[in-house]
Amino acid sequence: MKPPECRLQSEKRYLTPQFIQEFPYILQKELGVIEKSEVISQCLTFHLRILPIVQKHLDCGAYFTIGWIDIIHTDFLFKFDDLFIEKSIKNKGFNKNINIHSWITLDSMEIIDATISTTIAMVQKNENGYGGIIMQHDDTSKGLF
Repeated sequence: MKPPECRLQSEKRYLTPQFIQEFPYILQKELGVIEKSEVISQCLTFHLRILPIVQKHLDCGAYFTIGWIDIIHTDFLFKFDDLFIEKSIKNKGFNKNINIHSWITLDSMEIIDATISTTIAMVQKNENGYGGIIMQHDDTSKGLF
């Protein structure tokens, strides 16, 4: 699979304080009421759903990204390897509970992750975390968990 052409704009910032404040309302207007079940452990499908919304409202390169979360370089959430992907493609699919994560990366290297906060809140039984969206530059993403 060929990756999309990317026009990296590392000095640009699209995630302004105003956009960050407005984004949940943009999602609600575009998608209606979003149930927890649409978000919890649904990173692949949810981020594919909101990708065109992000592209439309930010007018920038926005890319569906699959990866894992590095916690202090010793522990990882959703870590996988190329062999896992290769086997899954050969088997024509993934099992229901796969150890993989996705988010949206802008051409400015800013990230939007609209699922991880709610998923972790559910695991930790912390209702205050439901609906959280991580929106920031990748370089400032350390120590979120």
